[in-house]
Amino acid sequence: VKKESGLVVDSFFDFPAMSITAKGDVLRIRETAGKSSITYKCRQEGSKDFKIRDEIELEIDDAAEAARFLELLGLRKIRHIEKKRTTYELGNIRFEIDEYPSMPPLAEVEGKCKEDVERGVSILGFSMKDTTSAPGVEILEKYNVNVKDLRYR
Repeated sequence: VKKESGLVVDSFFDFPAMSITAKGDVLRIRETAGKSSITYKCRQEGSKDFKIRDEIELEIDDAAEAARFLELLGLRKIRHIEKKRTTYELGNIRFEIDEYPSMPPLAEVEGKCKEDVERGVSILGFSMKDTTSAPGVEILEKYNVNVKDLRYR
């Protein structure tokens, strides 16, 4: 079932010493047509096939004010990435198709457990050997995409 489609604008933040990134964590403000949120993703140990993260996400009213708040705390914007995303759901499985300028679309499969992800990958006609758990920035860098400032406008 198609859930949503549209432009997603992600702004990533870190301290000048890059301590959030060094831990493998992510602090992001996301803007979509319908809402804005601030998310902290904590890296957790997983397997090579699965990226497992503890996420704290809060809906916010004003992304610009949230960015200003973070900057007043001493953080700085380290990355701006825009993508067109289409989201589908099938039971506990979430499929997200991301389109970036100058590269082929990427598909992300999320689930409540590893079996959901494996089932979703299979539904798409792939095996787990065809997937990666690499961070999105690493994937973009392989296509020589400017990960500091990637815009559609």
